[in-house]
Amino acid sequence: MYNDKTIFKTNAAGQVLAWDTPRGEAAKTTHDLETRIDFYIATQSLKVDDSVFIPNRETVESVLNAWDNFKSHLIVEENTYTLYKPSAQ
Repeated sequence: MYNDKTIFKTNAAGQVLAWDTPRGEAAKTTHDLETRIDFYIATQSLKVDDSVFIPNRETVESVLNAWDNFKSHLIVEENTYTLYKPSAQ
């Protein structure tokens, strides 16, 4: 029996977060996958409330596949990103 729970991330208002659809070079299916992943990570981090979610490479590959094959968004799941919180000045 599978007992692990999937935990989806929400913003301060309780809305479930989804990764952005690929844009620019990340959206071009003529580019190789590694180039698309690099571009997505460099330009499409998810900014929510006072945090920045930077997806890991495996997550971006799933985001690209979901969009390329199904035009579907992926929900942000725990442990699929690095979280950056700028310190208050």
